[in-house]
Amino acid sequence: MLAISTFATADAHADAAAAPRVPELVSPSDKGGNDIFTAIRNAKDGDTIAYQSLGAFADVGANPLMSVYRSHRTASGWVTDGSLTPIPASPAPALNDSAIPAGITDDVSTAFYTVGQASALTPLDQNSGYDVASVNGGQSTWLSPGLRLPDTASGDSIYEGSTPDGSHVVIESTKQLIPSIAGGTNRVYDYSAGRLRLASVPPSGGPNPASEAAQFGGGHNFAGLGQAADARAISTDGSHIYFQMDGQLYVRIDGKTTNLISASRVAGDPRGPVSGAAAKFLGASDDGHIVFFSAVVPLTSGATTGGIYMYDEEYDTLRRLAGVDASAGRSILGSLRTSSDGARIYFASNAALAPGATDDRPNVYVAGDVPVTFVATVGFGDSFKLYSNGEYNNEIALSPDGRSLAFPSTNVLAGPRAGQADATAQLYLYNLDGNSVSCLSCPPDGSVPAGESSLRDIPGNQQSTPPGFAADGTVFFDSPNQLTADDTDGKYDVYAHDADGNHLVSVNTPTRDALVVGSSADGRDVFIRTSQTLTDDDRDGGYADIYDMRVGGGFPSTATTPCEGEACRGPQSAPPAPAAAPTSLTATDTSAPVVFTTPATTFKVSSISAAARATWARTGRVTLSVKVSDTAQVTARATAKLAGSKKAATVASATQLREGAGTVKLVLTLSSKARSALKRSHKLTVSLAVTCTDSKKAAHATVVLRTKAAKR
Repeated sequence: MLAISTFATADAHADAAAAPRVPELVSPSDKGGNDIFTAIRNAKDGDTIAYQSLGAFADVGANPLMSVYRSHRTASGWVTDGSLTPIPASPAPALNDSAIPAGITDDVSTAFYTVGQASALTPLDQNSGYDVASVNGGQSTWLSPGLRLPDTASGDSIYEGSTPDGSHVVIESTKQLIPSIAGGTNRVYDYSAGRLRLASVPPSGGPNPASEAAQFGGGHNFAGLGQAADARAISTDGSHIYFQMDGQLYVRIDGKTTNLISASRVAGDPRGPVSGAAAKFLGASDDGHIVFFSAVVPLTSGATTGGIYMYDEEYDTLRRLAGVDASAGRSILGSLRTSSDGARIYFASNAALAPGATDDRPNVYVAGDVPVTFVATVGFGDSFKLYSNGEYNNEIALSPDGRSLAFPSTNVLAGPRAGQADATAQLYLYNLDGNSVSCLSCPPDGSVPAGESSLRDIPGNQQSTPPGFAADGTVFFDSPNQLTADDTDGKYDVYAHDADGNHLVSVNTPTRDALVVGSSADGRDVFIRTSQTLTDDDRDGGYADIYDMRVGGGFPSTATTPCEGEACRGPQSAPPAPAAAPTSLTATDTSAPVVFTTPATTFKVSSISAAARATWARTGRVTLSVKVSDTAQVTARATAKLAGSKKAATVASATQLREGAGTVKLVLTLSSKARSALKRSHKLTVSLAVTCTDSKKAAHATVVLRTKAAKR
């Protein structure tokens, strides 16, 4: 039997919406006379957050325009450093060079940048194009150097996405980065373990595309403007990278095999590229095994038009979810969100695909494990917020179970004014279980809204993904509308919404707005940005700060009188060591009362019987049963050493979220290379690891698969 591992997690059943909260000052009081501009992202545990400011503080020299800071929580207060801030090496950098991270790892230890054309992070970067760099511990690493240094090669390199831990980084480039691959054509690369590999490789044995120009995911390429829009096009373990080439959709698996996803499945047709498919990536499951895409031609038997498709790698099946006639001017407009398990996708189309929808209007739908279901018809002007910029730049929030969607709309979708149109967008909540839409931010009295409500502090800002939902289904947002009786300040405030309605999160700020910028996965921490003074250690005269509205929060008072000079600096961290990566950023505050309890959650993996091992060897599939004592996300990963490889490769993986105590069923399917190796040698030794949520511990086992040799 596999070993039993335990981990601690915040109580997912605590009342994240209505629980009392205490404000904690996150950013330093002294910010060089500047505001905090916006937060970028926070760690899931709520103990670390990255944000931007024009100012120079925390012992870091300012960039020409914007610097990136990181604060993490200790038992005595929040400590700030500049370990994510890149320092330009050029003597006269452009104003906006390296100001905006295009990505940050889940643990908020590493930031990724597309460096502007007029600047560089190393003197050896002397080309006139864009380049990609990472910053960790205050030190920059150049990820896209040319073949000769100093680098004067022409062409641009752009950051497009990465795995949550930063172990794989996706780069698009027209520059020659690999000796055997010529420059001048846009290609997709995977940077891993200090090495660049070409990811956009055509399938072996198939027809070569007319052009090998490729784009990652859906081709949303925004150099230097914000985060990677198609981040779901790389799986969380880096094993699957989706790219588009010559109007077809492909996936690169484990850096070794390329499969054509948009191949014809029409009976009698060869399983190859279909001319004029115009296949476009829309979204994928976290493990990369399920992908959604659109095509303008039929790819399955019986279809007469293109539409939206769902491919399942585990069963090698392609299913058309809905037909859309491109010849009539209809199309899939874009993806809003894909559930992490790949069960369903929320998308927009100007075709009436289900009752309630209207042709030639932007209709929102959900499909996958449910028939195409109409959600709402939104305004034409809502495209920028909803579906036109890739999943990670859309102002959408999806609950962890993928069954509730929060989204903005200028069309009034619910309430006494339903059917009207507002000048400003309001937030709506769609519930799949009840197939219902309700308004989160509409004034309860039915009056016209005072202004725009949003899931992030700056609507239209593409630097951060809306924080959205907590594990218990609570959704966080900000609004200028008075939504609760205790909101009496007439300003923007931050709210939490649950089954009981709206709850005020930000305390009344009579002279300043409060805007939402982040939240922890369990909802204990809600980060807000405001220039209102909420704690006695905020003493810089009304500049905008980041606060953590924390359940069970608060620190001992550090000041009761105004400060001057250095006394206003607040806690600052020492400069990071030049070559050392940051250590763990988590800390436990034992000085403050804790409202959210953290009971130890356990998981137990059932043993794999001899019969199950035999079935796994024969069919390539096995089902693991994992019993958890509380809400948890369980991941199983199988690795094996295959012939010709010195290192173990991932041969099967699966991830599933379980709400509450119970049993998780994980289906592991051996990769084609693993099955081929087993067929050749009749034996395959598989190392199996099962992990639960953020636990550093894992359950391990070694399984030997055997097949019988064919009789001669």
